[in-house]
Amino acid sequence: MNEHIDLLLEEIKRLERKLETALDQLHEDPAFALSKGSEGIGDGTSARLAELQDDVRGIVLWKAARHDINDIDLRARHLPPEACEGPGWHMLLFLLTSRIEQTSVSVTDTCAMARAPQTTALRHLELLVRLGLCQKVPDHSDARRIWIGISDDGYFRMEHYYRDRMKAHRKPLNFRRKR
Repeated sequence: MNEHIDLLLEEIKRLERKLETALDQLHEDPAFALSKGSEGIGDGTSARLAELQDDVRGIVLWKAARHDINDIDLRARHLPPEACEGPGWHMLLFLLTSRIEQTSVSVTDTCAMARAPQTTALRHLELLVRLGLCQKVPDHSDARRIWIGISDDGYFRMEHYYRDRMKAHRKPLNFRRKR
């Protein structure tokens, strides 16, 4: 199966190189400079150009989607699966930025960032606490209130995830290759 996928990816790369060459030639040749809404020159050139533009959009869209899939896989290398997406992920992002901004956040605010119903958010927050990714901190001025923060381990994992993500994203999203 992986061998088949590798062959398909190689074919896509070959087609990308051909498309890149064709687009470079198109942009350099004034004969292909068609204005928007142009009827074309009667030989199907404008229709083919529209098809080519759709193909390019498809390739860029495919690469962007692959980019996102790779991000999910990268998160899974640094975090437990329960924290890699959905409410858990949203709350971890909020708690990470709150720690960097040095702001205290309540359980209510954290649950609101989960973008899920309150009971679902609370369940995910409790799971993040059990996993050691965040921690409850009592409010010394009001015993009824509990603050929530990302734990040192959670911060460490998120820091390493983002470091690795930045390395992985040094490659451009579009299909152009450095020459």
